[in-house]
Amino acid sequence: QTVTEVLRRSPVHPGDIFYILAGTIHSLGAGITVAEVQQTSNCTYRLYDFGRLDANGKPRQLHVDKALDVVTLTPTCPVPPGRGRPLAQPEYTIERIADCDYFMVDMLDLKGRYLQEMDGGSFVAVLCLSGSVEVRWHGTGLALAKGESAFVPADSGEFGLEGAGRFLLTSL
Repeated sequence: QTVTEVLRRSPVHPGDIFYILAGTIHSLGAGITVAEVQQTSNCTYRLYDFGRLDANGKPRQLHVDKALDVVTLTPTCPVPPGRGRPLAQPEYTIERIADCDYFMVDMLDLKGRYLQEMDGGSFVAVLCLSGSVEVRWHGTGLALAKGESAFVPADSGEFGLEGAGRFLLTSL
């Protein structure tokens, strides 16, 4: 019941980016919405649950021993790897905000049209953070609004976004 005494709190603001290395203990405060991009693992170990209860009114299962086997106990505050300089064009600005062995993430601020050639090496996941957009590939069109996402297949050739807003583009 004392793990929160040794954790560092970080104030958050809309648009903040945190790169959290695997094995780093982390948690979200109430009312915070995140877009979490991660390497595929489907594994979460719960060290502490802030007194929350499951649907049956019982404390949720903790995984303290398993977590201690993989946790990193040294303080970290890494800058996202591969962060690039923004590329400004008349209809959009795009910036690489993370590029590591497991994924790449670009932040796209769009006010018009954006085109990207797909090389067959990876899909692109498009997440609408604000605004709205029409995503098009291979004759397929899909409208996205805030909080919605689309998966563009790797073999799509060219895909386009048309609209206005802020978007995360994630690929391998």
